[in-house]
Amino acid sequence: MRDYTVATGLRLRGVAEAGQVPEQYVDDVRAKYADLLSIAATFTDRANAAQADRTLSADGVVVVVGRAASEGLAALTAFERRVVDVLASRLQSTRAAVLRKIEPARPSGGTIEADLYVANVMSLRSQIAGLGEPERIALYMGAEDPLVLDAIESAPPILIDGKLCRLVPADLVEERRSERARAAAQVSQPDQVSLLDDLERLRGLYALAVAELRRDLLTFAPEAPVAVPAAA
Repeated sequence: MRDYTVATGLRLRGVAEAGQVPEQYVDDVRAKYADLLSIAATFTDRANAAQADRTLSADGVVVVVGRAASEGLAALTAFERRVVDVLASRLQSTRAAVLRKIEPARPSGGTIEADLYVANVMSLRSQIAGLGEPERIALYMGAEDPLVLDAIESAPPILIDGKLCRLVPADLVEERRSERARAAAQVSQPDQVSLLDDLERLRGLYALAVAELRRDLLTFAPEAPVAVPAAA
C-alpha cells in the first residue's frame, strides 16, 4: 500500500522553529504550523481512506487522492495569502520606512538651490558615465558624499557605449542602500531594525513551509478533474 503521509520534514521542523524565534512569536509560529499540518493531515486521512475503500478501483483511488490534493492546495493558497502575503506586505512597508532614513535632502523645487543641485547631479552623472563599469562600481562602493550617492542611485538608465544601462547594477544599489539604511535606523530606531529582521525571518520560514507542503501535494494533484470510477 502506498504511504500518503506528507510534510514529514515540516512536522519535525515546526517544533525546532518555534524554539528559535523570539518569545513573542512562539505561539504564533506554533499556531501557523498547526494550520499547515492540519492541511497535510486532512489530505493524508482522505487519501488513506480512499486506499482502504474496497468500492473504489485503482483508478478511482487515484482520482479521490487527486481531488484531496487539489483541495489541500486550495487551502494552502488561502493560508499563503492570509499569512505569507500579509507578512510580505508588512515587510515591504517596514523596509520602506527604514529606507526613508537615507533619502537625500534635496532642496525644494523652484529655488536657485534646487536648480544648482540638479545641475550638479547631472554633471556628476556625466562624469561617472565616462568611467568603465569596474571604476563606477568602485566609486559607488567607496562614496560617502550624499550628492555622489544621489547622482548614482537616482540615475535612470543612461546610454553608455551604445547601450542603455545603469551606472551601477540595480541589485548592488539596493544592497548598499539597505546596509546604509539599517545602520542609520540602528542608531535612531533599533526597534524598527529588530522588527524588520523578525518579519524577514517569519515570512521566510512560512514561505519555505508552504513551498514544501505544496511540493508534496502536487505529487498527487491531477492536471484536470475527472469522474471517480467505481470498482468493477
